[in-house]
Amino acid sequence: MAEKKISQLTAKSANLASTDLIPIAESDGLGGYVTKHITGAEVVGGAGSTTIYNGDGQLSADRTIDANQNKLVVAKLEQVIFSIDGPTVGFEPYFKVLSAKATGKDFFQVYNNTDGLEVFRVMADGKIEINSAYTLPEVDGTANQILTTDGAGALSFANLSIGLFSQTADSTPVTNTTTPSSLLGTGVGSLSVPANGFAVGDSFHCNIKGDISNLNNETIVIELKSGSVVLATSGTLTLPTMTSQPFEIEADFTIRAIGAATTAAIMTAVEFNFIQNSGTSFQGKMFHSLNNTTFDTTISNTLDVHVTWGTASASNSIYSHITNLRRTY
Repeated sequence: MAEKKISQLTAKSANLASTDLIPIAESDGLGGYVTKHITGAEVVGGAGSTTIYNGDGQLSADRTIDANQNKLVVAKLEQVIFSIDGPTVGFEPYFKVLSAKATGKDFFQVYNNTDGLEVFRVMADGKIEINSAYTLPEVDGTANQILTTDGAGALSFANLSIGLFSQTADSTPVTNTTTPSSLLGTGVGSLSVPANGFAVGDSFHCNIKGDISNLNNETIVIELKSGSVVLATSGTLTLPTMTSQPFEIEADFTIRAIGAATTAAIMTAVEFNFIQNSGTSFQGKMFHSLNNTTFDTTISNTLDVHVTWGTASASNSIYSHITNLRRTY
């Protein structure tokens, strides 16, 4: 066989067998060449072990790795640092996924190394999921909107609202009874705060307007409550004669401490105003109370206002037209 230089070898058209002998020419140092042979197995093994980087850790040239739909597993890797020189204008992403969006396929996932739970996910539709608990919207809201949750993991942008409850129908009149009864009617929104939903400093304002009728020197008790817990009470009030006269209750609440009963604290301040039949000036009473014994923020709290007449009479009647509860801080 005539000797050939490497540059003179032609590509082998058939598959290279492990036993094939391939001649190579090596300089003998005297101006001639010495013929040697390597096997196909040596060629394949050498090619398979070729690295894509130089000895100093830098890529020897642009490299493409085709996994051929196989997995690439890197074990016990402590840290990966990416430093990418982007263009002078704009920004090149650290990760670029060159594949079409597919339903149900994720672009990126991160798992907790303590319990194996997912902590971050970028989905094919562009949405981002955090801790498998809630999903960020894939598009921005409009100016001055805020991010809200439905409590079931779906976040969305909505207009800022401080209103919590608005009564939309007259309440049922509390009349001809001495049983403590609610003064509030039905409406939109909610009078409830879920368990652990309060924070220190949370403040609220409640305004109630309606009509009252009563016998002369009749007594009434007004209580602001959360369930069975009394937040503030007027005590027994003696009223002048009134017939379908307007009244108003203004109440403010501030959370001073959160926790279970004896730890949580709420301050409540109330005004009850009315005008008697024979007068033109407001009359009423202001009262306030700090509950730091039975109030509990670790459970759900629902505001209610109860009234109790001293005498059961058809002439004693009170009901509300409007109740508005809003957050003030």
